[in-house]
Amino acid sequence: MATVYIAPTAQGSANGTSPTNAYAFTSVASAETDATSGGTIVFVDGTYTLTNHLNLATAITYGVTYQPQTAGGVTITGAFGVRVGNTSLAAGIVINDLTFNIGSQSHLKDYQFRFINTTGGSTTMNRCNGSVDSSGGGFSCNCFGDNVGHGDVGSKLDLIMNECDFQINMPSVSNDYESGIIGGGSNQDGASKPKNFTITSCTFFSNATGKMAFSNYNNAGGTDAVGTVVVKNTIINHEGTASKLAEGTPAVTTSFTNCSIYNGYITTGVDTLSGNIDLNPLFVDSANGDFRLRPSSPCINAGTTA
Repeated sequence: MATVYIAPTAQGSANGTSPTNAYAFTSVASAETDATSGGTIVFVDGTYTLTNHLNLATAITYGVTYQPQTAGGVTITGAFGVRVGNTSLAAGIVINDLTFNIGSQSHLKDYQFRFINTTGGSTTMNRCNGSVDSSGGGFSCNCFGDNVGHGDVGSKLDLIMNECDFQINMPSVSNDYESGIIGGGSNQDGASKPKNFTITSCTFFSNATGKMAFSNYNNAGGTDAVGTVVVKNTIINHEGTASKLAEGTPAVTTSFTNCSIYNGYITTGVDTLSGNIDLNPLFVDSANGDFRLRPSSPCINAGTTA
């Protein structure tokens, strides 16, 4: 395993051995080959513009792991999606400290973040943030999801998010389960492929005009294992027409603990609701993407360390 560097454009000898010799962003696959399983790809500070979907396909750590950091950090931007994992991945992928402003017109199987850890690997996102735009449409328009679209063969998914903050722009769709922050697609192949989501200390803000569910599953086969949704110390704020907080067929095991669940979410059917509040979190300036809390926010000190 090795540490390999990439930059928005090629630097120096472009062999990835240091920030001053970083691979170009377009050479992510070459950087993955050099890093090998268990290695690290470090993003040098800058703005990375997508010209196609981004593939992060190897069991390594992607992110910002060296100092000093400039104030700008790393931003990945463009009207495309991010594909994480591959169909034979058994180990975990970690994504740290990256800003993603992605989406709009180009979807990845109905999702903007598409996770493909089919054979047992997990994806962990730590301290990532940005905006995810699904307004380009599609039959299903979830922002974070697995390797399936509506009616496709299912896949397993284990997604862990810690201290992530995302602004969500959703389209208007006819069904609650077709538009959500996180969705596990239809398992139509009869196999048991659970989707497990563990969300801790995150913020999701949506200015959508359509319906929306935070953790939704459309498991049309009706017999497959759906998995669990465990959400703690998380702000879920929606300024459009909200719908169910969590839904699944068969029943999903769901738990929301010490969360701020604001503005009309329907919690019927959720297994565990403990210590949650339904109050305006009082962001500093949500209209302009500033989701810091004002000193008077009811969310301050409302979480749990358990």
